[in-house]
Amino acid sequence: MSLFTGVVLLGVVLAALTIGIWWKKTNVVEMLAFGVIYWLCAWVVTAMGFFVLDVFSLLPCAVGTVVLELAVGAAALIVRKKRDKTPWRELMTVSWDIRPYWLPILVCAGGFVLVAMKHELFGMGQDEGVYQTVAINFLNGVTDRQQDFPEYHTLSEAQQETFRNSVYSYLVGYDIGSRAYPDTVYDLSVSPVSGIYHGIPTYASLLAMWGKLLAWHRCRMCRPYFTAAPFSWCSSSAGI
Repeated sequence: MSLFTGVVLLGVVLAALTIGIWWKKTNVVEMLAFGVIYWLCAWVVTAMGFFVLDVFSLLPCAVGTVVLELAVGAAALIVRKKRDKTPWRELMTVSWDIRPYWLPILVCAGGFVLVAMKHELFGMGQDEGVYQTVAINFLNGVTDRQQDFPEYHTLSEAQQETFRNSVYSYLVGYDIGSRAYPDTVYDLSVSPVSGIYHGIPTYASLLAMWGKLLAWHRCRMCRPYFTAAPFSWCSSSAGI
């Protein structure tokens, strides 16, 4: 097991425990399902901070997410102990009876064949392809918000103009903003051909995390969300 995988598993366990402490009475199935959702949401919040600082990297982001969860878990524990006066033995009661969840379990088992398919790499002409490209960059340590072409700076002026026109014309999903009017304050260009990938980087970071755990060709973030969705519906129907 890699260090990254260990940190992610630790984060999911902490998330599940926090859910159990906050709800006090829960089922092991929904605790794990909502623990995964909580981990993913905490990852997005942490990754957003790293992207704002332009220092994103997979392992530091995972560690930062665990730290965030520890802070939230400590707050939940304090609320239960100080405000609710909950004894230690009653902090969390977990039911191991999975029979109420036979339907979402059956749905997930039936859908496993579909989510196990390998869809390989999509083209940059559609959003999923752009997100996959950015995720692959993250997996290989290419995490700078602004991307540039080092070879551009070694060309003659005439070649640079041709190169620049090609970048503008052919690189779909690669956005080159105006230096005077960048998309955000974090997107100041560093050269005439530097730019950012279209899309939200936090989503690409989720794909990269999934790919780091299971291999890049399985970078499809819908899986854990869709897997947890039936359990979310089941809990809502039960009035939780």
